[in-house]
Amino acid sequence: MDPTDIFALPQDSERAAALTDALGADGFTVRLTLHPSPSPAGCAIFCWSAAAAEDEGFVDVAEAAAATDRAIGALLESGVTPPVAMPCYDYPAHSPLLARTLGNIYLSDIGAAIRAKQQNTSPPVPTARSRLFRRRMWTLAVGAASALGLVIGLEQGLASHLWPRFNERAAWSKLVESDPGCAELRQFVDRFPDGLHADEARLALAAPETVERTVNRDYPLHLFGPVQVGEGYASREHALGAAREWIDVDAGRQCRRIAAVQQADSAAAHVRELSEDCERTSGRYFCSLEGEGVCRIPVPVAVSECKLPRFE
Repeated sequence: MDPTDIFALPQDSERAAALTDALGADGFTVRLTLHPSPSPAGCAIFCWSAAAAEDEGFVDVAEAAAATDRAIGALLESGVTPPVAMPCYDYPAHSPLLARTLGNIYLSDIGAAIRAKQQNTSPPVPTARSRLFRRRMWTLAVGAASALGLVIGLEQGLASHLWPRFNERAAWSKLVESDPGCAELRQFVDRFPDGLHADEARLALAAPETVERTVNRDYPLHLFGPVQVGEGYASREHALGAAREWIDVDAGRQCRRIAAVQQADSAAAHVRELSEDCERTSGRYFCSLEGEGVCRIPVPVAVSECKLPRFE
């Protein structure tokens, strides 16, 4: 198969040589000609620049090649419009770094066009610009994501240093105002082990004070009565009132017995919900009540208290 000729003006030789080398590395048989032949034997690539578009000899050779449907245009400059109708593909000049990263995108279009010409088929539509646009959008998206990650990282870094301090101070202020116990101080240390006030909390936990406190203990009471005896009452309300007085007396009596067993100095009976059972017999009312109550006895207990150190 005949080699592919690359035609360019002498002033465009550097960029044309770069295209020649790239196509050769991609497996094509190519040769660079700075003095275009009037009748290229095979496929011909014309390197178009602003100078080439105004060079009559270059344009004449390009027209002859285009007439045989063997011509392909490589646009070395943006904005240049070849005066000869032929399929054209971008191959702009770049810095060495951009040429390494972007060259393949442009080269693939030119390579596909060469293959199409060698097979006598129509060359493909250029895709380099759309692919380059997608790559740039992807680069921008990655850059934006990286920037967002940096911002989030900074935010998390600041939060990891600042927010615990704010939270700790708020929690410590609440503890100081409430005169905390050992359990609350232990929770504070677990939450802020390296906090500004952790050592103060540990100092209080290390030297607890034993003090006597009074707590209430409830003992259950089962209440029922009174037994329906006697003459009864003229109204249901009087019968219920009498039954409630009997329940209160019974609750107090049970509670005093419990207090004696517990050796408590004081006790208080508390009646809870009661259910009513009333009957009317011979025009008289008899009522009894049943329910639960508690006997509340204050009991002294020894507890450990962790006092926060006070610095005057």
